[in-house]
Amino acid sequence: MNERRLNNYDLNPLDVAFQESLELLEWPKVCEQLSTFASTPQGKRNSQKLHMPIDINSSRKYLAETVEIGILDQAIEGGLNFEGVNDIETLVLRCSKGGVLVGEELLRIAETLRASRRLRRQIEDSIYRPTLTLLLVDLATLPELEKLLLFGLE
Repeated sequence: MNERRLNNYDLNPLDVAFQESLELLEWPKVCEQLSTFASTPQGKRNSQKLHMPIDINSSRKYLAETVEIGILDQAIEGGLNFEGVNDIETLVLRCSKGGVLVGEELLRIAETLRASRRLRRQIEDSIYRPTLTLLLVDLATLPELEKLLLFGLE
């Protein structure tokens, strides 16, 4: 008990209260439950480690994103389709370190680029989905790279 008390003295009281609140809310269980709705392995991984918004503005932004994507998902017959979105994080990391990819891995990258362009077209709409559109500002779909990968491998 003294050890815990010493650790608590080292921490900011607000941090301790925040962590206790997360435990009471069973935040990790909420994130785990949310992850069961993810369409991709990356979505599952990211939703399992979501951070609780720390202020009202962040909460409002996340709520606006949720509402916009929910409306879009209902408007599209069958919902948003994440087919073709592959987990390429390790492939990109390997390339950034000078590694080499095999043909199948390059095709997964090309497929992901094609899927990202399709999803961007479905999502991007500054009038009806301004919050989601802001998320796409830095998303590069690289159609030239996709073509180079596909034609180069053929």
